[in-house]
Amino acid sequence: MSTKLSLTGLKRSFKSFVSRHEAIVLTYHSTLPSQTPLIPVPHHLDGDLFHDQMHYLVSSGFNCVSLQQLAEYIKNKSIPSRTVAITFDDGFYNNLSVAFPILERYRIPATIFIAAGYIGSTRLNWPEELAILLTLANVPQLKLADRDLAIVSSSEKAVAYEQVARHFSMLDADGIQTCLKNLLDQASLSREDLYRSPLYESLRFMTWDEVHAMAKSELISFGSHTVNHRRLVYLSPDDAQQEIAQSSDIIQQQLGACAAFAYPHGRWHKDFNDSHFNMAVAAGYDIVVTADSGTVTTASSPHDLRRENILNGHHLAHFDYLLRGGISFAHIRSRADVVRGMLTGCTQ
Repeated sequence: MSTKLSLTGLKRSFKSFVSRHEAIVLTYHSTLPSQTPLIPVPHHLDGDLFHDQMHYLVSSGFNCVSLQQLAEYIKNKSIPSRTVAITFDDGFYNNLSVAFPILERYRIPATIFIAAGYIGSTRLNWPEELAILLTLANVPQLKLADRDLAIVSSSEKAVAYEQVARHFSMLDADGIQTCLKNLLDQASLSREDLYRSPLYESLRFMTWDEVHAMAKSELISFGSHTVNHRRLVYLSPDDAQQEIAQSSDIIQQQLGACAAFAYPHGRWHKDFNDSHFNMAVAAGYDIVVTADSGTVTTASSPHDLRRENILNGHHLAHFDYLLRGGISFAHIRSRADVVRGMLTGCTQ
């Protein structure tokens, strides 16, 4: 073993030692069937990679627990070493068709945060409409505001997806739909073309019957991800409160309980703010998770649990690194994070 690898191993071991009473909550979204001909999209993970990650957790001796069990650990001020909780956002059908058999095989619990208004609906959320649009598009470029986006190759389409998604993050729901319609027109496609595509089945949301089928498993719990998956900062206080509270009511009517909540997009002060935090607490949720990066300690509040987003490019080496204390420099919050990255050997 080289000196560099030995030092890296020592750094990881030291980080694992000093953080042995921390837990990590992982965020997944979509787990695609193998060979799905979709352009590379960060939150649509290859199902085979998801299998390998779950196998790694079990074979490496991680303590995989539900969010409810993690909340109990926090309450009791004792988190066992190597504790991991699995979550999914949105409620895609492929959580049932692809991820669920893998979770059952390895007996790993998971919480699925569903956008209640999409469940049982045929509609897609805009990221999936955009992904199908770019996959089907057969034009050399698209114009977005004052930029020309090349979309000839799959890699160019993947870059274009990221650029459009960043642009959409600054728009409200009406602005997104207007822009999406413009892109469809440029590509000589209709919204009906997106929904007739074979890709639709891989990217659709679950029906309530499918949610009920999953809910029968002792491994699976469901939480709220609002009704319509809209960024709360773009809504009036009344509309935001309705999104947060009504989704819980819908899920309780269907399943009998809804104890956990995840903010859409989930970055504090960018996608939600202090007033939305208070709304979530007032709505009666026992557990609230964000998309802000970080670990969970005994000092964490169950109403502010940070998570680590697992993306399609996170192969096993990155997965291992993250679980053993590495950080993503895409989520640096302070100088302390830089020091932490140096301590764990993170150079990216």
